[in-house]
Amino acid sequence: MTVAHARWLSPRASRTGFALAGALLAAVAVAGCQTTKSTTDMLSASGFSIKVASTPQQQAALASLPAGTFTMRHVKGKPVFIYADPKGCNCIYVGNEASYQQFKALSIQRSIASQELMAAQLNQQAAWDYQTWGGWGGPGWWWW
Repeated sequence: MTVAHARWLSPRASRTGFALAGALLAAVAVAGCQTTKSTTDMLSASGFSIKVASTPQQQAALASLPAGTFTMRHVKGKPVFIYADPKGCNCIYVGNEASYQQFKALSIQRSIASQELMAAQLNQQAAWDYQTWGGWGGPGWWWW
């Protein structure tokens, strides 16, 4: 076996790799769980108003819109942005151009913050010395 293969198979390298993959998977799972709640929070914070579909006509109109995406309509010559949420609140969020631009800015800020958090978690995992604790694939300091 060559030195390159031996290094690849070392317990410390494999633990670090598994730790990094686990941290990445956990961060993605947490982000996925919070997407719907944070999107509706950002819509409200951006100035979108909520209109609940309470009549059969409103239910039919809600069903005709694509869920979870923005649709633009022109009302009295001005753009109106509609975000349909049939499964969450059985409603639509309605906003103007300024609300839509504010939502996009908040989305970018959230994305950057999420990436910075994930990078910090991965750096923390990479800096951790698992060999000190022995552990998950071989004897530790107490073995010797």
